Amino acid sequence: MKLPGGRLRSVAARFCSVKAMERLIDPVLSDLQAEYREAVTQGRIWRSRWIRAAGSIAFCKVLAFVAFEGTIRALSALTDEDRRLLHNSVGIGGGCFAAATILVTLPPARHLPIHTLPYLIPQALPFAIPLGVTFAVCCGLGGRSLSRRLQGTVLVVALVGCAAALATAGWLIPAANQAFRVTMAEHVRQTRGVEIDLRRGPSEMTFLELSDRIGVLTEEGSAREAYTLSRAYHMRLALPWATPALAMFALAFLPRRAVPVWSLAAVACGACLSYWVLLGAAVTAGRDGTFPGAAAAWLPAIVFTAAAAGRKIVAAAARS
Repeated sequence: MKLPGGRLRSVAARFCSVKAMERLIDPVLSDLQAEYREAVTQGRIWRSRWIRAAGSIAFCKVLAFVAFEGTIRALSALTDEDRRLLHNSVGIGGGCFAAATILVTLPPARHLPIHTLPYLIPQALPFAIPLGVTFAVCCGLGGRSLSRRLQGTVLVVALVGCAAALATAGWLIPAANQAFRVTMAEHVRQTRGVEIDLRRGPSEMTFLELSDRIGVLTEEGSAREAYTLSRAYHMRLALPWATPALAMFALAFLPRRAVPVWSLAAVACGACLSYWVLLGAAVTAGRDGTFPGAAAAWLPAIVFTAAAAGRKIVAAAARS
């Protein structure tokens, strides 16, 4: 019997300290696995599925609490000047986040019933979160000499954004997609008398469901279908890492002297545009089979993180 929670724990281990894993994450996953094992042993299939879903939600809540706790600790250690800069950055980032969400959501919403609008908002979040963080760092902190503590706080906030985007991509978007399909199917049935197949596709599957489906297809010898789903799985898993990758890139390449705000906004636009263009090119190569699907999904995050690390190393060598 394959118990749930293994992949969830590997995700949490990337964000959480050893103490947080032992104190919060592991107990939740242990309870999930024990209840799941008991339900399967008793042959209660629907009960086991409900336990799996409820355990995933509980895991997201605990992960959010850990991220919030880490953010509070980082903020409490800042100076007044650092807090002022961070406050300005949050305002700028929040405005850009809201604008990006509206721009992504409204065009398709114009042709749909108004009550379906909430189902479209989660689709925009994995794109709006990294864009908001990038503009917050560039326009709110650019042109200044930043303390190490403030830079560390920015990275903590970026990781919180990454966790939020990961939870959105893994669980919220599939649920919203399926709810949207059910709503539209009912609308079509009432207006046109046509029944629509509501079986879940890749966009309506959670991380766990996608992983299980890939395993089934691999065992059945459907290599092409398994590859397609694997590419979608890694794309959804890698997309949230745009937030910390772009934040590190912005912190590494921002000017430390006063410059016009428009030039900082141009840096933010260029960084975001370059990231999405690189991602699109890698995805196209992965779709053609000329590039591994998993590598294509992770390539932009790796490139931007490596560029930021290289910049830091060169700057440290120049100071020494």
